[in-house]
Amino acid sequence: MVALWGSVYLVIAAGRANMYAVFKITPENAAIMGRYQYAGTIPVVVLVCMMLQQAGRLPGLRGVPRGLASVLGLGLLVYGYRHAGFQIDERQASHNYFLYTRQEIVDAAARTPDGSTVYLEIQTSPPYILGPMIPDRLVPGRAAMFVLTHPSGRLDGREVRFIERAAEVRDWYLKLPGSPLGQLLVAPEDAPARP
Repeated sequence: MVALWGSVYLVIAAGRANMYAVFKITPENAAIMGRYQYAGTIPVVVLVCMMLQQAGRLPGLRGVPRGLASVLGLGLLVYGYRHAGFQIDERQASHNYFLYTRQEIVDAAARTPDGSTVYLEIQTSPPYILGPMIPDRLVPGRAAMFVLTHPSGRLDGREVRFIERAAEVRDWYLKLPGSPLGQLLVAPEDAPARP
């Protein structure tokens, strides 16, 4: 169970490290960020394993070879999954938000002359993207979606910049060395006035 616990946290840490690398967040800043804890899954697995151990000691099941019992148990789980009507929430709204936002940015860039800079309002990420615990500062609206697919800050030969009205957010990213978001976020006064 200790190996299982360590493995779960290793997978989570690897996933987070990848995101921190994409956003160029230093290890020092990554260490102080709030995060969800998934340790609750470990006791559930331990409980299921203990139940299976006790079920294996029942008189009718004691004589079944362990390999066969494992295959039968796995088959029972698959059967139950297929017939229980259980569905995994694929977070379709989040997927659609990403695709819609990406297309909005592409369309805005297409309306801008070649070689110029595209200035877009950053907008706030919807609550279903961030959840209740992640502050807006960590996923700054459309800029966060854009940097996932265009970390260079360029799209079709145009620079793309996002107008962030909160000075503390702009300053926070400017303090992160090499952060692509530090380059993408601009103050409203730095963007040209719209006609």
